[in-house]
Amino acid sequence: MPVCIGDLPSSNYQVSYDVPAEEVAAYLHRHEDIPGVMIFDRERLLGIIPRMKMFERLGQRYGIELFLQKPILKLQQEIGAQMFSLYSHLRVDDAVKRGLNRDLHTIYDPIVVSYEDNRYRLLDMYTLLLSQSQTLENINGLMSSITHIEKSMARNVEHSDMLELIMDTLKRIVPFHKSSILLKRPLDGPTKFGEMIVHPSADHALEQNNTYKMILEMRQSLCVDDVSTMPLWIGHNGDSNARAWMGIPLSDRTGTLGLLSLSRLSPSPYTSNEKEIATTFARYLGVTLGELIVKRSGSNSTFAP
Repeated sequence: MPVCIGDLPSSNYQVSYDVPAEEVAAYLHRHEDIPGVMIFDRERLLGIIPRMKMFERLGQRYGIELFLQKPILKLQQEIGAQMFSLYSHLRVDDAVKRGLNRDLHTIYDPIVVSYEDNRYRLLDMYTLLLSQSQTLENINGLMSSITHIEKSMARNVEHSDMLELIMDTLKRIVPFHKSSILLKRPLDGPTKFGEMIVHPSADHALEQNNTYKMILEMRQSLCVDDVSTMPLWIGHNGDSNARAWMGIPLSDRTGTLGLLSLSRLSPSPYTSNEKEIATTFARYLGVTLGELIVKRSGSNSTFAP
């Protein structure tokens, strides 16, 4: 699931303002999935033309005769399409609210997505609405997802499969770009489960980062809206490129196991609801990891907290 609208499929089709409208029309005709065209003067974005409005105007009386051979900017000025821009790190639900708040005649026009590196892409409004629908479906299915995890644990599903199931389900409800687990204890055998990497015996990393230490000492989850505002931040592997970050302590019946790290590469902060949901899933992770550590060590002995 996308963290923000910058993760959604979008188009980078752009032309110079002096390109003939005929060339743009031919390109859009060949690529039916592209929602429109962005018009530039070198690096400056002048405006956009939505696909539907372009063909509507060309289909009107004298449309082809008047505009097809002229620069695309002339057609854009004739149509008068308004450019609606949103930052790439905006959450999907927030973008939908803003997009639907437009005038009725522009409500389904594509959205210009603006990135931090000064790139622009064009996002189809229907793509945005579909993503919101999928997100709501996942959230509404939260209880059934938790029930499925609990039933799988009761059936003694393989621990590695359980870890993947828990993290895949969590990512659908609380989207993130990267995840990892820093364990205080050793873990024999494979340490990659799906997209998640487990770092065993990571005491040094847990001690080096004061934020990690505080989470483990207080046994409380913590969200950082933008780690770039923390000059002393020392991330561990995937965390080093994080912008928004969440750390959750992991434990089982024997005590603290380590830390679950969830990183977003865009400044798209976690909400309080997402923090609560992730903390709930971390409990299942802790139980599963604790059992896996014991199983791989070949011992039934307990560990000190």
